[in-house]
Amino acid sequence: LEAAMNRDQTIFLLTQKDMRVDDPRENDLYRIGTVSRVKQMLKLPGGGVRVLVEGIARGIASRFTSYDPYIEAYISQQDAPEEEPGYEALIRFARRLYEEYAELNPYMGMETVLEVISSDRPGYLADYIAQNSQMEYAVKQQVLEELDPVRRLNRVCTLLSEEMEILR
Repeated sequence: LEAAMNRDQTIFLLTQKDMRVDDPRENDLYRIGTVSRVKQMLKLPGGGVRVLVEGIARGIASRFTSYDPYIEAYISQQDAPEEEPGYEALIRFARRLYEEYAELNPYMGMETVLEVISSDRPGYLADYIAQNSQMEYAVKQQVLEELDPVRRLNRVCTLLSEEMEILR
């Protein structure tokens, strides 16, 4: 984080396959992650850090080059396919599903629901819902790895329905 703050404030975020691994290597990390910009970094008492980031694009770690003092890798940015017009029914369904999910989840903020209701892009909607739902990290990783926006939104709707059954 400090190196990113001293440069262009851009970092690449990957999920570990097993969170219990203290010193992850290439095989311990998923390859597809998020190129992000650090918006705010706050050092906490006791050495902890709180970071606010904004996702910019999907990325793929093609080659890891260093692990000390932090992991470095070559990243290729993965541009999303053009979102085709249409799919209004799917978008309406996803919005309604997320509203129902928010009613079942007492920790859901109204601003999150408003963001979902105001979106009309399948890819953004899928990403936002997945990011703001209590799905397992491995499931969120599957969503991240699906590049087609319509397939991604369909997948998120299925996952959200399953999550709602658990909450009920």
